[in-house]
Order: sequence, then structure tokens, then C-alpha cells
Amino acid sequence: MLEQYISQLDDLLSVKHMEVDGHLTNKFAQALGEAHFAVLCHEAGVSLNRIPEVNGVKTPDFESAAARGKLFFEVKTLSVAGGEDNIDEHVRDTMDVNLKLEQIVRAGERVAMAEGEITPYGRKVGFETPILDVTNVLIEKARQNIKPGQFATESTFLVLNLSMLPLPDGDTGLLRPSYPDNREFPTCVTGALWMMAFGKPGMLIQREPEFAGKGCIEGELVKCGILSDDEYKYVKGILFVVHPMRERPRVWALFRDFEDMNDNHPDVLDEVLKVVGKNWNNHTDMNGWQLGRGIKN
Repeated sequence: MLEQYISQLDDLLSVKHMEVDGHLTNKFAQALGEAHFAVLCHEAGVSLNRIPEVNGVKTPDFESAAARGKLFFEVKTLSVAGGEDNIDEHVRDTMDVNLKLEQIVRAGERVAMAEGEITPYGRKVGFETPILDVTNVLIEKARQNIKPGQFATESTFLVLNLSMLPLPDGDTGLLRPSYPDNREFPTCVTGALWMMAFGKPGMLIQREPEFAGKGCIEGELVKCGILSDDEYKYVKGILFVVHPMRERPRVWALFRDFEDMNDNHPDVLDEVLKVVGKNWNNHTDMNGWQLGRGIKN
């Protein structure tokens, strides 16, 4: 299976000027995200079978080899805000910075410096409402990538690779409705991933205060989280491929109904838990006691 991905990625890299083409860059990221998830599962002892694509028929990307017909995964790498257009803009900005550096060096300067800006969320995340805005972006990005036909089977999980979208600080606390943060001032911070999955309109979003006496409430959630929305009731859960700074990528999970899976589909649950370990939660914060900054699972 990995040989197929290697061939696909090689073909994309061989396209002339691929590195400055937002469409091809995004296509490369999608293929790489699928291959990356398959490798992470393999390392965790879970073998996957890739489901062949058939024209006109929507199917999940992978099926569990040990739970055939019972467990499927649909993998999406969420692109930057603005999609391919924003990728093109980032590429142009990077080229401009490199040209400035080259000009400075050619002018004889021993030290060359130039500034550039990387904005994966574009202008959709404000300084005063970062958690609320990130949550909204993640909900919208997930909605855009869910196709009903790819979730027609009994247990299909949505897998979101977040390599292109950095998350707020908080580590696995992001999988909780809120988590304690005492770095500057004692407070509770809303978990953006839990909220994008289980949030409901009217729920308050809370952040760490910038300074003593400043309010902690960013605002109220307006959107409905993916696993709280009846429109997506066929999504059994969400797996996140996260990329912590200076650490190996990890897989986290949010289950729609952990207890039902434990009672009625224990073999399916076991396969998922092999991949995510203790890094999971549900709508009742059942596993919150094992999650949070500084807790290594």
C-alpha cells in the first residue's frame, strides 16, 4: 500500500513547478496525510487496507484489517484558511523573502535579514478571540470535507491531519471541554478540539487572561460541533493527527459514544485505542482525568 503512495507522491513532485502551484501542493498534502496516517497506525500495531477508488462511488480511504467490515477511516488534511489561493500567496511571499535575502548578500552584506509572515488561519483568527476563531475555522473546514458516501458504513471515523493548521497551546487538554491553566493566572481554558466536536450554540469560550483583571470570556459559540450536529450523525468519531513542537506526531480521538462502542463493538474500540492510547475523550469528559498539559500518555 505504501508503495502506491510513494509512487503518487513521486509523480506529483516530478511535475514542473509543482512547488509554486497551490493546487498541486494541496493535492500532495492530501496524499501525504493519508500515507502518514497509515504509517502511524502500522507503528501502533494496526494494519489498514486501502479501499480502491471507483469512479462515481464514494468510499472511505481505509479499512481495518483486523476488523474488516466494521472499522473504516476517512482521512483529510485540513488546508490553510483560503485553501489553494492562500497557499499560492504564501509561496509568493516566501519567494519575495528569498529574493530580498539574495539581493542583500549580493550587495556585499555579511549578515542578511528579511521578514516574512506565515498565516495559516489568514485573517480569520483575531487577537482577542483566538480559541473561538480557531474552533469556528476547524468546524467549517471539517464540514467542507465530509461527504456522506464516505461514511456509509457502520463505523467510519473522520481523520483530520492538522499538519497545516497549528493548534492553540494546551496539549491533550484540547480534548476536554475545559482544562486548568495556572501558568500565569489560575483559570480554565476551553478545549478547542472538544468544542469543534461537541460544542453547541451558546456555549462560552474561555481563554487565559492576558493580564490580571482582564476578562477571560472570548464569546459564545454560534456553530454546532460536528458530533453534536444531526447532519453528521453518521460520523462515529474524529481522530486528529497532531504535530507537537519538537515531538513525534500523535493521534488523538474524540468518540461520539464511547460506552456504546465499549458495550457493542469492543473489537472496533480496541483497534482505535491501539492507535490513540490514552489520548481520547467523549462528550461527557469521561477520560478528562488523564488529559492536559504536562500529562504524557
